[in-house]
Amino acid sequence: MRHPHLRSSGTLGALLIGLLLTGCASDQGAQDAERPSFAFSGTVERVDSAARTVSVTNEDVPGWMAPMTMSYAVDPAAVLDQLTPGVRVRATVYGGDFSTLYGVEVVP
Repeated sequence: MRHPHLRSSGTLGALLIGLLLTGCASDQGAQDAERPSFAFSGTVERVDSAARTVSVTNEDVPGWMAPMTMSYAVDPAAVLDQLTPGVRVRATVYGGDFSTLYGVEVVP
């Protein structure tokens, strides 16, 4: 004979997993808010539409990176269509994240 509380264990398990995932998402949001952010600016050198990346030669970003040319993903991804070699951009970068430029804007 099955106990009534065991029949609901699947529901309870799903509820616990949902709560755990919600907690993890909240923790990630808190971690993002705690990361130091830096103003980034530079010049686009190359756009790789297939890889959805852009190579940018950045100006010095004290506390984050010295001037150099690197490839980055861009956020929002739609801005990639506006980028061509020679275009100046500004963005936000975050401590510990050297792969993505956030809030990318073309500098007029």
